[in-house]
Amino acid sequence: MTKERTPGVESARRVLKILLMFSEDKPELTVDDVMAAHGISQTSAYRYLSLLRELRLIQLRTRGSYVLTPRVQRLAAASEDTVSLEHAAMPSLRRLSEQFNETAFLMRRARNEAIFVASAEPDRALALSFRPGSASVLHRGAVAKVLLAYSSHRFQRAYIDRHVSDLDERERLMKEMEHVRLVGHSESLAEVDEGIWGGAVPVLLEDTVIASLSIAGPEFRIPPSRRAKIIDELKIGADEIAREYESELEGVGGYGSDR
Repeated sequence: MTKERTPGVESARRVLKILLMFSEDKPELTVDDVMAAHGISQTSAYRYLSLLRELRLIQLRTRGSYVLTPRVQRLAAASEDTVSLEHAAMPSLRRLSEQFNETAFLMRRARNEAIFVASAEPDRALALSFRPGSASVLHRGAVAKVLLAYSSHRFQRAYIDRHVSDLDERERLMKEMEHVRLVGHSESLAEVDEGIWGGAVPVLLEDTVIASLSIAGPEFRIPPSRRAKIIDELKIGADEIAREYESELEGVGGYGSDR
């Protein structure tokens, strides 16, 4: 969502944009990275980075690169405590569950696991492995694979190398992750629970995946002819959740960009 630019805060805006350059794909920054990204002098780049160090948001490594400090992780944790992804997702989860009369649920990634967030279930709810408070691996099941597919390539490779011993299976999974990113969804059959089909899509907030939205049910109730419609509705639901979550974020302190 595009916001009106706040006047008179160009230096503060530059500092924050430098902080937001850190990501899973780019966990370290150098002075040259900052100079190139923002078209500023070396003196200015050092000044902005020094301010972030003074605030203990970044720290300098011996080889001349900067990394985030644990203080930033605490800020992220505080944000998660304040804004409930479950609250933002429940209306869409209920709508999807009622529409298809199957279980709809949401998961997010926490390090090397997929963590259950919330679900809506019909009266005939199944005993699925994904239950409140549960965690699962990232390389089995449509909902977890979406989270893995939308992680950085570096993370994918490290995760798969650590959790999958067979070399051919590793390469197959990497190719599958590319395909999931290409088509924007994942499907699985009996990967987690016998006889269960699952479809999942990413919930994206400004190109960042905050969760994976899924519908799962018995294969005999969800034939191939029905699956495309489920995927389409999941994508609509994911957009609804992202908008609601963004609205909640704005309500507790503001969210948006100056794009």
